[in-house]
Amino acid sequence: MFGFGYGIAVLGRGVNFFTLINMSVRSIGSDKWLEILAFGWRTDSTLKEWLILEITEHSAISVPELVMKSMRNIQKQGISFAPDDFGSGSTLFRPLNEFRFGNLKID
Repeated sequence: MFGFGYGIAVLGRGVNFFTLINMSVRSIGSDKWLEILAFGWRTDSTLKEWLILEITEHSAISVPELVMKSMRNIQKQGISFAPDDFGSGSTLFRPLNEFRFGNLKID
């Protein structure tokens, strides 16, 4: 949680470069994690332009309903997602397409 809060704070200082932050299913369902994220976008409107949240395929498909619902709510705020570890093993393209990731970073 500290790393996530630190990343949000750095972006809040006007750092204008893309910042990719890894997240897990546990964090996406955490009220504290969502509070930190909401504080960031309320404090700095440009955060949405520079923040990309990454989630592993394994995490995404382990509880797809929770992940897709949370992703949609966060994407409504203008924050995008990318699959983490994409290309580092076997990838299930069809399920990944259902998550509507806005970015793709190939590892």
